[in-house]
Amino acid sequence: MSMKQWITNRIKKLFENTESTITTVIVLAFFGGSASILALSKKASTFFLQILNTPTPLWATILLVLLCCLYTYLKASQYLSKNNPSNDPIIELKEIGNFKWKTIIHKNGNFDVSQIPYCKEHEIKLVPHGISYFCPALHIGCKSQIKKEDLKLQYDIAKSFIEGMINKIAI
Repeated sequence: MSMKQWITNRIKKLFENTESTITTVIVLAFFGGSASILALSKKASTFFLQILNTPTPLWATILLVLLCCLYTYLKASQYLSKNNPSNDPIIELKEIGNFKWKTIIHKNGNFDVSQIPYCKEHEIKLVPHGISYFCPALHIGCKSQIKKEDLKLQYDIAKSFIEGMINKIAI
């Protein structure tokens, strides 16, 4: 037998032995692991049965009930805060002088005032025409109007009064 054939035979036998060894290890590991899992699960099940059969301390029962109540309260308040229409801003017409001003009051305390006033009598937004703003109900005799040059001053006055009103409400 030549050296080449001898090496080839040894390699073949080595791989045959390795294959059977690997198969044996896998089978033994499977059965050994299954047996240990069964033994562990049996110990775990007896442990949990012992815990379930022991009487619960009164403080643990009370604590569990309080935690359930707290959880329910927090979930309900979270749900109500999301679906509460009071989170929407408040939109009002505030009467200042000869006009009404559209005011949007946000929940964070900020507010916006429309720069164009509304007719005090008809609650219609004034429309621009030439050098002034007038009520669209002019055709039925409404005399509500303001010059464009006076508008900025009236707006600042209205905004100041509205801020004062909101601050009184907030107090």
